[in-house]
Amino acid sequence: MKSKITSCNKIYLRKANQNDVDFLTEMKNDLGLQELLMCHQKNHSQLEIKEWIEKYESSKDSFLLVVCESNQKAVGYFSVQRFLSHHKTAYFGIAIHPDFQGLGYGKTALFSFFEWANKELGLRKVLLEVASSNQRAITIYKKAGFREVGILMKHFFTNHIYQDAVLMEKDIS
Repeated sequence: MKSKITSCNKIYLRKANQNDVDFLTEMKNDLGLQELLMCHQKNHSQLEIKEWIEKYESSKDSFLLVVCESNQKAVGYFSVQRFLSHHKTAYFGIAIHPDFQGLGYGKTALFSFFEWANKELGLRKVLLEVASSNQRAITIYKKAGFREVGILMKHFFTNHIYQDAVLMEKDIS
C-alpha cells in the first residue's frame, strides 16, 4: 500500500547528471506520461537521454532537476526553460514517476522548486503550460497558488490531433 509523504520523508532537488540516465530514460519512455506532459511521444535511447542531460548541463538558461527522497531515490524531475534573468521569470514542467503519483510528492516537490527558483535563480514568477485535458494537474497547480492566465488553442499535437493548453503562472517572490 502506498503511503503519503510525511515530514520525515524530505524531498530535495538536485541538478541532473549522467548517473540519472537510467531513471530519466524510464521516465521519457513512459509514453502515457509524455502525452500528459505534451511531449513528443517516442522511445528514447540512453544516448539521447545522455545528450539531453548534457544540453542542460551546458546551458545558462535551462535547468534539469531531479526530485529525490531523502534516501536519494529519484521520484521525478523538473525541466526549467526560458529563464529570463532580467525579467526574473521562467517556464517549467514537472514529472513525477507513476509509482509516486497521488502520494503528495508532486505538491511537496513544487514547494521545494519554488524555494529553489527564488533563492538560486532570483525568480519572482514561474509559468507553465498544461494540457487542458489534464484536470488532475490543473487542480494541483491551483491548490499550489497558480492562476490561469490564458488558453493556447490547438497548441500541441498528440493522438493525431491538436489540443489546447492552459497557461498558468504563480508569483513566488
